[in-house]
Amino acid sequence: MIARMVRRLARHARSVAEVSPGTRADDRRVLDDDGSLHHIVMPDIAALTAATNLAAVGFFGQARSDVDHTPIGDLEEQLISTMDGSDGLVAYYNVHWQMKEWGNLVVFVDDGTRSAWGDDDRHRNAVRRAPQHYRSIRLHRAELSGGLTGSIRILRTTYLDFTTSQPWRATRRVG
Repeated sequence: MIARMVRRLARHARSVAEVSPGTRADDRRVLDDDGSLHHIVMPDIAALTAATNLAAVGFFGQARSDVDHTPIGDLEEQLISTMDGSDGLVAYYNVHWQMKEWGNLVVFVDDGTRSAWGDDDRHRNAVRRAPQHYRSIRLHRAELSGGLTGSIRILRTTYLDFTTSQPWRATRRVG
């Protein structure tokens, strides 16, 4: 899934750059024919498309069907409203697939800025709320060697399962 999102982000970034050369930032929602909704935010298109190496976090969650997801959506909108690219975050991509799965791909200019982003109170609040909104989650930490059109290397995957009273967690490190 992370590869599919990176390819989609690369196509989207190229398209925006071609249609609107010189555009610094872009924030739009795209509805696909299959009903999936993509929200792609690029606060610094030039840095995103010019980078030869990027750091990324991929989030894939299986949403609970009996929960109002508005609170976590509101947190996401608050996070997006403050993204300006000055902190090294160059893309935030959220997708809701019709099968009740959510995906996020957050792309940074380097691993140091990726680490710092987790300190945001809104992000910590979303993490705290995750068991209420998702049955399970996969979190991938990755590097994009060669930028958006290069290779994707998963460095670590954390699996979280919230279907029982005692959540299950495992981490797999690669390399």
